[in-house]
Amino acid sequence: MQGTWYTYTDGDKIQTVSFDGNLWKSMGKTDKAFEASKHPSEITYNTNDTSKDNWVVATFMESNDGIFKGDENPSRIVNIRGWYQGSGDGTYYYNTTQTVDGKKIEVLTEAGGAMIATTAHYYKSPALAKEYASNDYYADHHGDD
Repeated sequence: MQGTWYTYTDGDKIQTVSFDGNLWKSMGKTDKAFEASKHPSEITYNTNDTSKDNWVVATFMESNDGIFKGDENPSRIVNIRGWYQGSGDGTYYYNTTQTVDGKKIEVLTEAGGAMIATTAHYYKSPALAKEYASNDYYADHHGDD
């Protein structure tokens, strides 16, 4: 997942997400990700403590839970949640290699919700993002399938 990834939005704009070490950059904001094992299991949000406003918790999951289908399944999923997030499912990311028109391309999928429903696909270049903007992949999950 490391590096910068590009998606082409419905509004005909390129958006990026990037991973640089443990820094997660999305929608103009940079957050510092910590593995869940380093996060205390019980925390109390202190509105006066702004020191962790740009911290997030990253949990690694295996994809053998039956949500995904097909041969091009992700092997590992990263779930990112706010440091003080008490409810909600966070944002999921996973890589796959997809075969499109006979060529293999790397795809970073963003998903959300309890069913890990696909919300966007990211690619390694703006040109690929524009070319494959409307693609769905066999491993996608839309929450209703």
